[in-house]
Amino acid sequence: SLFVGFTSFLTAQTIDPNFNVTLGGSNYIKQVIPQSDGKILICGQITSVNGVERIGIARLNEDGSLDNSFQPNLPLGTVVDRMLLKMDGNILVAGNFVKMKQLGSDGLAQTSFNFGDIPGYGYCQYNGSAREMIQLADGKILIIGNDQLFIRDFNNNAMVLTVRNKIFRINNDGSLDLSFIHPTAATADIRSMAVLPNGKIMIGGITMANLPNSYGNLFRLESNGAIDPTFNNGNLGPNQPVQSITLYNNLMIIAGYFNSYNNQNIKNVAFIEED
Repeated sequence: SLFVGFTSFLTAQTIDPNFNVTLGGSNYIKQVIPQSDGKILICGQITSVNGVERIGIARLNEDGSLDNSFQPNLPLGTVVDRMLLKMDGNILVAGNFVKMKQLGSDGLAQTSFNFGDIPGYGYCQYNGSAREMIQLADGKILIIGNDQLFIRDFNNNAMVLTVRNKIFRINNDGSLDLSFIHPTAATADIRSMAVLPNGKIMIGGITMANLPNSYGNLFRLESNGAIDPTFNNGNLGPNQPVQSITLYNNLMIIAGYFNSYNNQNIKNVAFIEED
């Protein structure tokens, strides 16, 4: 089946009449993840699915019926903006709550996952939400978001030990990976990312000119987060925000509000060869 919006299609032209999902009033879906077993994770502003209470996240069977073996225990009012189905089957969720949470395959939050904390060092304060999350081959997770992440001293809440601005990496247990450099200034707005086969990271967003060497709306990081100065030979790139980066064979497809790339008249979508 092909998913378009939130209707299942047997082909691109025929609606599947056996797939039926009913959400509560004013509910909406922000993300859909099909699982390898055919079940479907959904998240967003959710209060009920098919007449049964579900808060923030739910799992469906292939026919759209509610999977009752998935019983999330998120509190009333929770909105899940983004989720990541990890390689171990657990689910990382981010939304209108202070810390990202990890759910087990049964939907229950796992208390062993301490997002951003550094044991024996400090605790995490993060008031933003995730725009995108990618798990790397080593199990670590790259996250871009809309706010700064602060690590505060356990014994002195006023003391900020370290800051991560809009992009950071966590270990599989949720702790902050201090080996990942934070390259962006607080005012940078990161909207998209993609991890290249060589481990380098493409970043797109809005007016990154406050970065070293006046990088624009698209730039590349080394695998440790350091800016790669060789990308695009220092040219301007897209003149307006990049909202999406997709890898296709040896090409990158970027999409956004730009109308030129390297001062050439290219509007909204560009195909870029990796250099």
